[in-house]
Amino acid sequence: IMGSNYSPIALNIFIQDNVLVTYHHQTLESLNKVVYKYMNTLDAELDCADVVILILDMMVDKYFNFVYALEDSVYHFEDRHVDDRFNKMVMDSVFKLRSDLIKVKRVLFPMQELIDTMKQNGDLIIDNKHSLYIQHIDDHLIKQRNIIRTAQEMTNEIRENFESYTSFRMNSIMQVLTLVSVIFSPLTFIAGIYGMNFVNMPALHLHYGYYICLAVMFVIAVVLIIFFRRKKWF
Repeated sequence: IMGSNYSPIALNIFIQDNVLVTYHHQTLESLNKVVYKYMNTLDAELDCADVVILILDMMVDKYFNFVYALEDSVYHFEDRHVDDRFNKMVMDSVFKLRSDLIKVKRVLFPMQELIDTMKQNGDLIIDNKHSLYIQHIDDHLIKQRNIIRTAQEMTNEIRENFESYTSFRMNSIMQVLTLVSVIFSPLTFIAGIYGMNFVNMPALHLHYGYYICLAVMFVIAVVLIIFFRRKKWF
């Protein structure tokens, strides 16, 4: 894994007799550590199996940096206030985080398959020392996968909470708009009747007809609001 965008890097290893060849497109820090720390010792007891296991061990240990960073990011979102967590910018970050979790997961699974193959095949396991090292790597991979799985579940919960919050907020807005339209429906009806161009209409020529009409409309609106409040519709 390379960089903050969690880009995977392919590492090919070829072993024949006592010769080991690695092929990769970019510099791998884990591989360089093995070269500088172990290859320069000229240890006669160091064989290809030892080198491969050391490379895998250092690579898997380096995965913890990315796994723990993603875990901290997930807990950061969980600790945020609800109002802050449910804005669009934060949710975009959550979706980006879910994408990064998937990228790391796609790296862990092939590595897990490789370790499982090594445990079952036994070509590289010459003695108990190799078996213990491989089991050590396997334990680290299991721990990392569990962390990623938990982080994915937490991001799914954040997404579901966001969808529930958005749905609840939309329903609340629609409820208010519906009540407003219901309140204005009788008022619009009265205004529509007295807006017709008939000459002979009741109370059309009253001196205080306009104010009486406004008062009636106001009373209707207040009565509807009180009715809705008693029904606890808002």
